[in-house]
Amino acid sequence: MKKVLLLLSTVVAIAMTACTGESPNTPDTPEAPDTEQTTPDVPAEPEAPVADENGINLAKSPKEVTTGKLYRTTVKSENFGSSLFLDIWVPDCYTPTEKYPVLYLHDGQNLYDAKSSWNKQAWEIDQVGGRLIAEGKIKPFIAVGIHSINTTRVCDLMPEKVLTEYFDHEKYTTTGFEGFCKKEIRGDEYVDLIVNTIKPMIDSTFSTLPDKENTAVMGSSMGGLASFYAMCERPDIFGTAICVSTHMSVEGETCWAEAVFAYLRAKLPTDGEHKIYFDCGDKTSDYYYVPFFEELVSIPQEKGYTAENGKLSYGFYPGTSHDEASWCKRVDVPLTFLYKK
Repeated sequence: MKKVLLLLSTVVAIAMTACTGESPNTPDTPEAPDTEQTTPDVPAEPEAPVADENGINLAKSPKEVTTGKLYRTTVKSENFGSSLFLDIWVPDCYTPTEKYPVLYLHDGQNLYDAKSSWNKQAWEIDQVGGRLIAEGKIKPFIAVGIHSINTTRVCDLMPEKVLTEYFDHEKYTTTGFEGFCKKEIRGDEYVDLIVNTIKPMIDSTFSTLPDKENTAVMGSSMGGLASFYAMCERPDIFGTAICVSTHMSVEGETCWAEAVFAYLRAKLPTDGEHKIYFDCGDKTSDYYYVPFFEELVSIPQEKGYTAENGKLSYGFYPGTSHDEASWCKRVDVPLTFLYKK
């Protein structure tokens, strides 16, 4: 397979948007990919729900938000097995008499309230989304944060068919990537959970626009993989995939990126009705993704996704790391791509 080893200067030249910062020649000491503390295996039950003025009979989330309201519930399907928390954010302007697009986000425990997260960082979706809505820059939307489980997160967010159908297991028998999956891979079951359990519950509880044009999926690292995978596997449900710091390599190996490229070339929708976003930094784990970024963003272009037709957006952010603090600083870019007025 064609591989493009991308010089940093080339990436900067093609980048749509960049943050300031010095680009390193070598990475900071990278953390092991996606091993952060996330959610206990067995969620505790949220407080008893009380219907509010909007008729929403869900508990208030223990996480604090600065704009809008945050609700919490748990979900479980027979197919997926595990129970997961959902933290659902609605903007200040939410009213049941209007209908709203919905954004489904992985790693929901890291979206709101930095002081309550494992690393004291968060995407701050409520702050950034609320500000953009108040400034009239984007349309109001609902954000559904799907918590992950620490012990099974990698296997749950793994794009299953990329590993089982496109990854060259014989050629790369010593790669460290397969070692991250210590338990049964549940990527397909996770997509099914969103489509057949979470989305119906959200659409029946909140005032939503349920069509694919108004249903997006977003995540970082393994969540970036899970996002494009959900859209490719269920293009009838998800109209847009937002893939932030998408996990492409373990310390520079190429085998996983090759499998991702092959899958996207085979499965990325070509009906002209879908949108996709990619971005990447260059510190910590993101350092290892840089050589693959040019080819990653070229594949949608091969299939007719362009900035000009509004189907593609991407950005390279020198000096930024693989963490929520970095993603928070640029989350306005994908939110604007999704919901610009």
